[in-house]
Amino acid sequence: MSTPVIGMQIPWKSIAEQYFRIKHFTALAKVENGKVISSNVTMPYALVEIESPILPNDGSLPVVHRLDFYNLWRIFEERTIRDDEEVIVVYSPPKGLAKLLAQPKLILLIYPRGSLERIYDPQQSLSFLEKTPNLGVLHGLKGSI
Repeated sequence: MSTPVIGMQIPWKSIAEQYFRIKHFTALAKVENGKVISSNVTMPYALVEIESPILPNDGSLPVVHRLDFYNLWRIFEERTIRDDEEVIVVYSPPKGLAKLLAQPKLILLIYPRGSLERIYDPQQSLSFLEKTPNLGVLHGLKGSI
């Protein structure tokens, strides 16, 4: 059975503002001297394998915005993720006038491993998100991580 792809088998709107753990990052482009280099403009910059309790199986999330890819590259290729960490991704579609602009759409959070389960645990979710500092956040800018 093939992995369902967000935007094809799974509608983008059905995953909006939901939390997913990134299991694997596959770059289809690269970053050299701070610039994103892609040899094929018709392909996404990357694919990330995601999991979440809201999906029956793992899914594949295409990364189609240059800055979203750049931030993922910085996390997985430059910073790297330790064994006790995980990257949580949230698809946050732009609203209002931002819809007309090609804005980044992925919020990337670095949390201690096991955080996704606590986020979706009805006994812990709100208190966990309020009380647990994430170890890094990137959304739409070239910030430090």
